[in-house]
Amino acid sequence: MTEEKVLLQATDVRQVYGKGSNRLEALKGVSINLRNNESIGIIGLSGCGKSTLLRILAGLEAPLSGDVLFHGKKIDFSSRESLRHYHSKVQMVFQSPMSTFSPYMTIQTYLLESLRSFGGLEKDEREQAAALLAQVELSGNFLDRLPHQLSGGQLQRVVIARALALNPEVILLDEPTSALDILTQRAILELLARIAKERKMSLVFVGHNSSAVRLLTHRIYVMEAGRIIEEVPSETLLQDASEEYTRQFFPEYVKNVVNNF
Repeated sequence: MTEEKVLLQATDVRQVYGKGSNRLEALKGVSINLRNNESIGIIGLSGCGKSTLLRILAGLEAPLSGDVLFHGKKIDFSSRESLRHYHSKVQMVFQSPMSTFSPYMTIQTYLLESLRSFGGLEKDEREQAAALLAQVELSGNFLDRLPHQLSGGQLQRVVIARALALNPEVILLDEPTSALDILTQRAILELLARIAKERKMSLVFVGHNSSAVRLLTHRIYVMEAGRIIEEVPSETLLQDASEEYTRQFFPEYVKNVVNNF
């Protein structure tokens, strides 16, 4: 990494849901950081707290305690103005693209929705929408289509295109390829890697597929039961992982264990 400045940071973030016997401590003092022009991964089993952490990083819910800092300044979760500015710089791509679409909204309308909210619409809206599609390698022929007329991979490209519309500094990705076939997964990951490099943009990729996360990131945080248990460079994750919990995410490690059973 040539630029070491911290862009986005979570410090001792805690989150609790429910009360009494239904109380769930989802995050137990989590701290992570994201540098400029860097991609990081967060992996862990279902229920470990990684999606909760991502929602807090996205400004979609306030933590019980702890801070989220962007360019060194704390995000005020109680301030609509603070969150509005933050959301113009930090965008999120969810696991299921269909969950973000209205079934009656055309692709063009969907793409330009955030620009209508934040400003930035150009005179020729159709040309602007087509340019966004071109960034994710889709043609303008998709602009008048409805969500059900696109494949899962095409829909996820459209979601990414809308996230790019505001020229964000960070995109948060919540298992964005988990519902796609293997070939489509790789194509989406390669697309994200290219876009991040061209735009000098930072990414946070949450998932449980270690191969996908390693392909896209520089560093990986490993979560277990609401805590970060280790941080390892993506390239040397299998060699440098010190926790047995971390090793279970590697197909090559699991295969070796099974063969020696």
